[in-house]
Amino acid sequence: VAPGVLEPRVRDSVRAPASGFVAELSAEDGAVVDRGAAICSLRDPELSALRLQLLGELRATEVSLDTVELRDAARAASHRARIAALRSRVQDIESRLIAMSIAAPAAGTVVRTGPLDLVGRYVHRGEELFQIHAGLDMVRIVLTDFEVSRARLEVGSTAEVRWAADPSHTVRGVVREIRRSASRRDVPLALTVAGGGDLYANPADGRTATAKQPYLHVFLQTDRPPLGTHGTGMTARVRLRGRVEMLGAWLRRRIGSFFDAWRMT
Repeated sequence: VAPGVLEPRVRDSVRAPASGFVAELSAEDGAVVDRGAAICSLRDPELSALRLQLLGELRATEVSLDTVELRDAARAASHRARIAALRSRVQDIESRLIAMSIAAPAAGTVVRTGPLDLVGRYVHRGEELFQIHAGLDMVRIVLTDFEVSRARLEVGSTAEVRWAADPSHTVRGVVREIRRSASRRDVPLALTVAGGGDLYANPADGRTATAKQPYLHVFLQTDRPPLGTHGTGMTARVRLRGRVEMLGAWLRRRIGSFFDAWRMT
């Protein structure tokens, strides 16, 4: 039995389109949204103040044009040029302000990657604020090379998955991918001892950890998690159904694989 964590098949990053303050959150962490749905909006006080200033200048210039249009053709032409320039600047600023409203790039579940107290916080252009997760049917387990080989896990192997949120029921899982080049730094925090799992690791960035040794990452496709959960990050216990192999047979197979790899070099 190994601990597992629910992960999405698709992650879309949502970044700040411009620098500014987070004014409002339209979708909370864990909300399911459609593509194009509003997530949050930013504000730039200096840009908004500049827009109001330019609008004031525009109105004043339009009033002045009305008074000189029939009496002074040269001044009227200058006013018209000034009005056109002001309108262009106002339109540009309004477009920039509209772009500060952030929408979901795809349908899925909103997962906040920034601080919990986003409202009122100043963010920089390009800073990741959210991720949109889709395809929430993949469970990741982390095993040593010996554990994978002992169970003879391969793509297509089956397992029983028991969600921590619904321990009274089990669902079927099928191995879809085994990453043999996994980094020690790519271990989900939820699978470590600090997160309630079995792996010994040091926290790295709040979401992943650096393990004591290299691990293989096994991804199983399973049924959707129980309703009422946020999905991503939910834990499970996975009972593997690998084929039993005696130690002697395992050693012979490993030595044979090593010899074949050496002969091909």
